[in-house]
This record gives sequence, structure tokens and C-alpha cells, in this order.
Amino acid sequence: MPDSLTDLLVGLGNRYRRDDAVGLRVAELVRLATPEKLRVIEGIADGTEMLDLWKISDTVWIADCTVSGNPPGNIYVLDGLNEDIPVALFPSYSTHTLNIAQTIALGRTLDCLPRRLIIYGIEGGNCDPGIGLTEGVEKAAHEVAEKIIAAHRGKSGNA
Repeated sequence: MPDSLTDLLVGLGNRYRRDDAVGLRVAELVRLATPEKLRVIEGIADGTEMLDLWKISDTVWIADCTVSGNPPGNIYVLDGLNEDIPVALFPSYSTHTLNIAQTIALGRTLDCLPRRLIIYGIEGGNCDPGIGLTEGVEKAAHEVAEKIIAAHRGKSGNA
């Protein structure tokens, strides 16, 4: 793979379904911090769109809302290349055409995976129609954004 590979953060979710927008909020927070050499995408309509981005990426972070019945704001960190993605965390009524696990499986088949794929799931509490995250989910979004920024800067040698 060429040395020109970039790092990528993809924030997923629906801005108009309260806590489901948490992945978008993480992406917004990271983008506003303007880390060097980190491409930030807020929203992708279809999981297959990620495959082209993954081919040219070294490290990819994905941030998305999870719904498993655990307390809102719980943070899950998964290694997308070396762990099975629990379907219960990313339910089938997701707004994405392919869920994260299906996109990874397709990427593996098509040889389109990045070198590293880290998935942050943040447990939502209220995904009803509306705008704005609940307090615990907003706090978790900030925590995840800080972790991604620190990991990216540590990787690239920027403090």
C-alpha cells in the first residue's frame, strides 16, 4: 500500500432522531478540532460508499449509535478487523443500507479493508424524532472524539 494513505473518521446516524445522531456529533467535534491529515465524513448514505474510502485509508474510525438496552452513554470499542461485531449493538432498523458488520464482510470479500478499523458505538437512550442528544450521550460523544483525536495525533507524531 502506498505511503499516502490517509486516516479517516466516519460519523454515522440520523441528525433528526435525537441520540441516533451521536456518530455525526463525534465527527463534528473531531472536525472542529482540525487534526492534521485526518479526513472526517459526517454521514454516509450507504455502507458500500465506505469501501472506496477504506481502500485508500490507513486507519479508519467509525462512530455510530448503538441500541442494546444498556445505559445511555455506554461506549463500546471494537476492532473491526479482528472481532465479530455484535448485531445487537447495531440493530437491523439502522438508517444504513448495510450495517457495519455487513460492510466489513463485503470489504473483506472485495479486499477493500483499511489497515486498522476501530468502531466506537455509543449507546443511545432516545432515538425518537427530534434534534439534540441527551446529556449522557453528548458527554460520551465528547469522550470518544477526544480518544480519536489523541489516537490520531499519537499515530502521526503530532502532540
